[in-house]
Amino acid sequence: MLSAARIYKVGRSTIYRWLARVELKPTKVTIRRRKLDLQALEQDVKENPDLRLCDRALKFGVNIRLVAL
Repeated sequence: MLSAARIYKVGRSTIYRWLARVELKPTKVTIRRRKLDLQALEQDVKENPDLRLCDRALKFGVNIRLVAL
């Protein structure tokens, strides 16, 4: 199990979950929830172009790396 985990770069618990599945087909993710509303960010940039990244991240409640698109 450890070698399979290394090959696929996942944890051992993930390998065991895969083995417990009846069908080993990939799980398709249809809807992804975003931590940051990109339209709201775009609007904020237009309204406050001089705002620093750290202040913008604080305003949206996210990490600074997320607003530094």
